[in-house]
Amino acid sequence: MSQRECYYLYYEVHSNGETRQQLFCRGTTLFDDVITCLQAWCVNDEELGCSVHFGFNQHANRVVEDVLPLLVPPRGKEGGTNHATVEVCGHSLGGAVAMLVAIKLRKRGYFVTRVTSLASPRFCSGVEESNILKQWLSKETIRIEDDLDPVTYLPPMGVSVGDKLWFAKDEAYMLPKDSLSGDNDWPESVWLNLRLFETVLNLFKTHRVGSYVNRLEQLVKDMDID
Repeated sequence: MSQRECYYLYYEVHSNGETRQQLFCRGTTLFDDVITCLQAWCVNDEELGCSVHFGFNQHANRVVEDVLPLLVPPRGKEGGTNHATVEVCGHSLGGAVAMLVAIKLRKRGYFVTRVTSLASPRFCSGVEESNILKQWLSKETIRIEDDLDPVTYLPPMGVSVGDKLWFAKDEAYMLPKDSLSGDNDWPESVWLNLRLFETVLNLFKTHRVGSYVNRLEQLVKDMDID
């Protein structure tokens, strides 16, 4: 039961009949969540068509099972409409789960317009799997990472999905996923970016949601966005 209390669902129903549904997946909170993170072997998922992190995928399946009865059905299903959208967001464990949930909903016909992950660990077994999943994600998909947050480099042999907003020292860099390949893949390298001493000193600061929110707010101010 504790593993099912892991998301928040909000609705906005507009006068023109449009419904905006926002799903937020929380990060590691309970001991069960730690076990989920440690189940890091990759297994093939027939629905996804590739191999992904076993623990995260099981968690995503539970979330999808729970939220489907709560979402407005997509067009083509009983009571369905093409005026309902879904946005999915998550932090840490919830970031990886949010990506997988978004893909599973897209494959079932839901109109997923935006996916955002904060401090997410990696959940793909390789580049090929990452490319397969990318096709099912909205163009407005982004993963936000801090270079001193070790969770974003775990598991070390895993691969992430989506464009990357990378906070490195006092700067922010927007790195499209397609640009992170070949000689330009160093921002994704565990061995080049995981600075152990600095990471240990900053771990309990950089991985928190509040740290990311502060950096995003500062970025907005620096860009002079209203």
